[in-house]
Amino acid sequence: MYSNADDNEILGLVYYSLGRLQWELFLTRLEPENYFQAVSYLRQSLQADPDAELSKRLFDYMLSLTEAESTPGAGKGDPTTLTEGEAGAVSTPDPLF
Repeated sequence: MYSNADDNEILGLVYYSLGRLQWELFLTRLEPENYFQAVSYLRQSLQADPDAELSKRLFDYMLSLTEAESTPGAGKGDPTTLTEGEAGAVSTPDPLF
């Protein structure tokens, strides 16, 4: 049968998967609730399996982001990003001649 360590590893993986899905939802919809839910799931993942490397990496990454960096489209010329503001909308292509 399975040991308790296996159960914790599986539970950690389930919570990681839920956290990752919430993170992806946040990146597409920009709803703060998705971000907070992702952090909550990743915390639960690390409580269930403290050695879960993927959970640690994503959790540390999410907590290290500033508000501007966690906005979808940051640095990609999207005029709605906090890092580029209105300047992203006025970028022009290089002249052909």
